[in-house]
Amino acid sequence: FPVTIHRAKQVIEFNRKAGNGLYDAYTLDFDRSIISQAALIREEGLEVEDAAQQGDYNHLLKEFCDAFVVLMEGIHRLEKAGFDFEGAMQEVNDNNFLKIYSSYAQAVEVKEALEERDDKEYFINTNYHNGAPFYVVVNEKGKIMKRVNHPSVDLSNYLPKES
Repeated sequence: FPVTIHRAKQVIEFNRKAGNGLYDAYTLDFDRSIISQAALIREEGLEVEDAAQQGDYNHLLKEFCDAFVVLMEGIHRLEKAGFDFEGAMQEVNDNNFLKIYSSYAQAVEVKEALEERDDKEYFINTNYHNGAPFYVVVNEKGKIMKRVNHPSVDLSNYLPKES
């Protein structure tokens, strides 16, 4: 991903040259800037979805680029305010890996518990990585589901310290 890192740095440069400020966490300016960035992320996400539904690959690529721009700026704002995005991302990734099962029987147990809880149908997808089978439980839209009582991620250690 070296090209992506270079492009992320360009996003940061663009935003500073455009006058988009960086603020300390736990301030009104920071909160406003993050709310604004979140709205931009939502807007770009919807534009990606629209482009995908239209099947216009040129538009799709452009919208993914725009989504990358607003997402990277949001991450940069968090990092400059003292959030440990790298550490938090590792915690989230570790938690996500708990939704992948190496045993089909375990995936069946998770599927049945979800169906009992939600009274809807779930499905098991079998995938192969490096020749080994792995299983995930998905909903009708293909979203990988958490098991019942899946542990929550606690990211409090990655927040900036209040002054």
